[in-house]
Amino acid sequence: MKRPLTEAEAGTASKETFRPSPVVSLPEQIRQQLVDAVARGDLRPGDRLPAETALALQFGTSVAEVRAGLNSLVAMGLVEIVRGRNGGVKIAQPKPDLLEQTLHDGLSVLTDLSGVTLANLAEARREAETACARAAALRRTDDDLTAMSAALERSANRHLGLGDWLDLDIVFHRGVAQASHNPVLAMPLTAVHSVSQPRLNRLVADQLDRSEILNHHMAIYQAIADREPDAAARAVHVHVAYLEARYARLTGMPRPFAAEPGDAALA
Repeated sequence: MKRPLTEAEAGTASKETFRPSPVVSLPEQIRQQLVDAVARGDLRPGDRLPAETALALQFGTSVAEVRAGLNSLVAMGLVEIVRGRNGGVKIAQPKPDLLEQTLHDGLSVLTDLSGVTLANLAEARREAETACARAAALRRTDDDLTAMSAALERSANRHLGLGDWLDLDIVFHRGVAQASHNPVLAMPLTAVHSVSQPRLNRLVADQLDRSEILNHHMAIYQAIADREPDAAARAVHVHVAYLEARYARLTGMPRPFAAEPGDAALA
């Protein structure tokens, strides 16, 4: 006869019962069922999970496999392990940086191993940044403008090394994403940009005209500052069309987009 679970083993916040599945690996089952419980609202930040021994009994597995599943959730930032007398495993407050890193890592693996092309990345970046720039023009704050302006001012320094200049490019585009104040838009753009730009920059960095790139960035910044979403979208299109033309010239990558004739004035 099985002994009854203690309160610590059963958990203090959730009545969720977890069950094994015969197909998926046990650590993955644990990870997925806990993610689903959070998505349904059965578990909230601060809620304690059942003890590892209780989860092992529910899943019919070992404590070691439970720990493997929980560790994957720690890496995602979904749970935190608190040590000490009143510790345990708790649902964590969302950490956008960790979620962004998870998205970046997954996209990076897809790019390196699963046939995602530079053209795919360039197209995704164009569409994501257009949406972010439009939203930023509607929602940007003075602090957002200050952050973007600081990156532009530093990037105008002609004595900057190439690496520092490229880093500031990422800072500026991250600023556009953050100014959208929509994490569902911003996180994919930041992940796509951080995966695509190092790869693409290796190909075209020495082909880029820094003053022209600065003009493109200034046009994006000014449209956002002026709260003009259509102008912000056009400025992004001009910038990305310029980059895609150089990618195509060096790699044979197709150009899925060309700037409209009226957009040229923005550069």
